Amino acid sequence: VSQLQLAWAFASSLVISGAETHRTTVVRHLSSSAADEASADELFASAGWPAIKKDLDELPVFTVANEKGQPLQYSVGGTAMPFFFVDLDAAREELLKAKADSTISDMKGMEGIDIIPFPLGDAFMMMETGKAVVVPSQKAIEDAGAPKDVSPVGQQVPLFSCMEITQEGRDGKPLLPLFFVKQEVQDAIDEALEIDGGDDTNKDEFAVTVLSLQ
Repeated sequence: VSQLQLAWAFASSLVISGAETHRTTVVRHLSSSAADEASADELFASAGWPAIKKDLDELPVFTVANEKGQPLQYSVGGTAMPFFFVDLDAAREELLKAKADSTISDMKGMEGIDIIPFPLGDAFMMMETGKAVVVPSQKAIEDAGAPKDVSPVGQQVPLFSCMEITQEGRDGKPLLPLFFVKQEVQDAIDEALEIDGGDDTNKDEFAVTVLSLQ
């Protein structure tokens, strides 16, 4: 069950926390099928999508781009597309690799390459229509259960939550906070328990749940 599906099921929009961040163990097919594209079109045409996209766009992902803001393209199944990194440090590493590779840094149009932020909602739309790859952080996919040192490229982007914790949205409806970083949801659980008086007897009810951005 995806985070977006959960958001709709609870008749609420979503809240994602953790801007400079971190991804689940299931390998994502990078080439979209016709069914996937039809599902994405239905999603983006739904009445609830604009509000969800607005929330997503409050968070950046990061890509390597030239001075005109044009992202570096990678070959995925024979198709050129940008990579958007959830983790800023991973984007920095990618920038260093690109600068060290003369076939990229000396390429016409790649002058002044640097890291630029990009709205998560737009990156999500590109990903779901097979036009981009969103790369989660190494730490997050391992926290979600992936084997240590598995490549994050091609992995689903994990989101961490606790079903026992909600917050009030702008319209007064309850929202389920979602986090890119597992430690952040654990901090939220600890805070909730402290507000309840520091009683750990019901701590087991506050379990961390792993969802997926896809």
